[in-house]
Amino acid sequence: MQDTQRKMVYRAEQLLRSQLDREPGKERRFEDLAQVRGYLQKLCRQLGVETPGVTTRRGDRKATYVRYKQEIRLHLGGNRWALRELVVLHELAHHLTPGELPSHGPYFCRTFLSLGEQRLGVAVRDRLAEELRREGGRLQVDPGLVRKKVNAGRRGDGGLVVLLLRTGERGRFERRYLPRGSYRREGTWHVITREGESLDLRDVEAATLLR
Repeated sequence: MQDTQRKMVYRAEQLLRSQLDREPGKERRFEDLAQVRGYLQKLCRQLGVETPGVTTRRGDRKATYVRYKQEIRLHLGGNRWALRELVVLHELAHHLTPGELPSHGPYFCRTFLSLGEQRLGVAVRDRLAEELRREGGRLQVDPGLVRKKVNAGRRGDGGLVVLLLRTGERGRFERRYLPRGSYRREGTWHVITREGESLDLRDVEAATLLR
């Protein structure tokens, strides 16, 4: 899945970090990785999810999440910029976002905002949401854009449409592959597959048109 919101999320977070730098006490700062691990263990127990590993990162990037290892890596050089709560919550949001979704897409943003509200309060959550919207980031999938991709695939502008459909279980999605000519539109929001399955485009969390 294309990660089209990456720069938007980074800019929004940078603006919020600058604000929090001027407001001591709003955000927790960590002394070392041991404190980060303890913080994540407690939070993940509350969320009922597996705690990611935490280790150091070399290079110029401050923080990253390595999915195949389920590991958060924090850069500790310089001013130890990565040892702050907002950065750790960003990387935890990656851990909680299914790998088949865009890394900084709407699902990630909603997860990041939920963590922000839980740990930093509603006011900080609202400020982050406002900065995301100001940068053009989406918190919800636009079904109109999904419909455009489906229509383009049906017209022959692409060879395959891949849809990820929400299920009733948080963080779980069902994948549907729609080759050209294997489906038809019905009404505004529904697609009928060759097998007779009806798909509601408003239930799609991510869509990709492969050319």
